[in-house]
Amino acid sequence: MMKMKKSFISRISAVLLAILFLFSVEAEGTPSDWSSDTISRAIENGIITDSIKDNYQQSITRLEFCELVMKLYAATNGDDNISTVSNPFTDTDNADVIKAYSLGFVHGVADDKFAPDENITRQEICVMLYRTVNILGFKLNLSAFRSLDSYTDLKNVASWAKDAVEYMLKAGIMAGTSTKTISPNDTTTREQAVVFMMRVFDEIKMPDFTVGGTCLRIGYTKNYVINHFGAPDRIDETAYNYDWYVYDKDYNNFVMIGIENNRVSAILSNAPTFTFAGFPSGTLKSSADESIKPYASNCIITLLEDKIDSDKVIGIYTTISSKKDTVDDSVRFRCCEMEIFDCTNAFRVMNGKEPLAYSDTVSEVAFVHSKDMGEKDYFDHTTPEGKTLEDRLSEVGITVSSASENIAGGLNNGYEACFEWINSDKNRANMLGDYTSTGIGMADGKHYLHYFTQILYREDQAQLVK
Repeated sequence: MMKMKKSFISRISAVLLAILFLFSVEAEGTPSDWSSDTISRAIENGIITDSIKDNYQQSITRLEFCELVMKLYAATNGDDNISTVSNPFTDTDNADVIKAYSLGFVHGVADDKFAPDENITRQEICVMLYRTVNILGFKLNLSAFRSLDSYTDLKNVASWAKDAVEYMLKAGIMAGTSTKTISPNDTTTREQAVVFMMRVFDEIKMPDFTVGGTCLRIGYTKNYVINHFGAPDRIDETAYNYDWYVYDKDYNNFVMIGIENNRVSAILSNAPTFTFAGFPSGTLKSSADESIKPYASNCIITLLEDKIDSDKVIGIYTTISSKKDTVDDSVRFRCCEMEIFDCTNAFRVMNGKEPLAYSDTVSEVAFVHSKDMGEKDYFDHTTPEGKTLEDRLSEVGITVSSASENIAGGLNNGYEACFEWINSDKNRANMLGDYTSTGIGMADGKHYLHYFTQILYREDQAQLVK
């Protein structure tokens, strides 16, 4: 009887041990409670690798973290075509390591060594993320600033890592291991590394823009733009640090794409077919406002409304760029004039009208009027000398039986002037009138700083004065 009891207890113990073993194995493959939500989001966004899913509590290696960096790149870049250099390392031929090295995200521990199986240190993580963010052209929000001087182990941060560590602390990507320590040479678990990566992702994620079935996002490469949209119909220099790559042959799919350092840093469109941050053109602004909330701190977003038609959003402008320190007036004027031209035509096409042709001659008339308003400090279609639109056209040898004119002042960009007119009953009627051609001119002045003039007319009604 005693033997039977011992045998039964042994069997129960074995079963319990087996159950405990299964639970321990499952636990190893399960993230901790504090990281589980973030890791779930990382999986949803494709920013995780199969190689680290077995044990989230294990220290992450240099190779494994490099693979995560390339996942972040893929999620924010859109371009898989990476020009790689010859592999400089003798201890790894991992494709992600070579790609990350080619992009400048990672370096080796020596000229020919990457040390892929060594556990990565906290300061090395900061350096990899710092390089990645800068090369991709993003800037993180540094509101979580805390000076390195408050940490007692500051002396342990390597000179080559100090800028990166301070930046990641300022951005709140990495915190100290205590209120007084950074622990720059400590290792990091896989789940901690994923949390760091997702904090960066949350700071640089950009809303999807789609037109003509093609998706675009700030941060995508110039190569992606050319491969998916083709060669631009026009390239315009701007007052910002980007050049507009303009696609305006088909106004149903019209878009201006700002290219800065070979990456997308701005998008402007009022094509009738666009979608942005998940909402289509024609969405009520109240609904669109909700869609852009997750990106509000990551980039500038301007929703361009049709206030006359139920406050619908019919255009967007988004950017992470800034203005140039200096720019020629002629460049700034021309850029704004062409923004008005293309946005006007997209609005006309949206409303069933034919696009307008551009007239250099009439644009000069428009420019002279903008300049005259600015210099003489008035805002009217008739000059202080009593000259009307018809008089001004006649002076350059053009007479028309029907023409209209829109004027605006005090705005900084061409698309803003265009939407000012869209939301004025009279100006809107002019823009949608039975015209074939337009001329546009911008100039600086006194009271309103920036003056805009748009002339619309029918080419078949215009005659040279004899």
